[in-house]
Amino acid sequence: MVWFDGLYWSAIAVGYGSEVIFGRLDPDFLWIDIISLGVMAVLWYMIAQRASNIFKWIFAVLAIFSASMYGLAFVTSGFGIEFLDGIWQDMSSPEQWVAGVVHLLDLCGVSCLFLKSSQIWFESNGNIVAEADHLTDIFK
Repeated sequence: MVWFDGLYWSAIAVGYGSEVIFGRLDPDFLWIDIISLGVMAVLWYMIAQRASNIFKWIFAVLAIFSASMYGLAFVTSGFGIEFLDGIWQDMSSPEQWVAGVVHLLDLCGVSCLFLKSSQIWFESNGNIVAEADHLTDIFK
């Protein structure tokens, strides 16, 4: 779960950092960014602190769907097909690479949620302590 935390917050930091660096942060829509950051914080809290299996799956589906849309936009742009209202063509090459890194970080975070140690943690509802019997099962 420690890896998930790092990957999750790194993806968010890189995503919002790239908005600032590339000038995509629109002050008129700042409230949308604040709400989405709040939703992401709740999602992280429910997964990492409350060990919610439902939110784990919600995040997994959203991350896979988002990465799939990114991949589809990448492929269609190679054929000159406009996809998602041409948002891909509006992005510079560095922006596209950064978006790819964000999706990669999210997918790596999803994979961390399905490791054996994470499964044990979710089954225990996040109540594993250092002396717990379940910790020895992680390395078998």
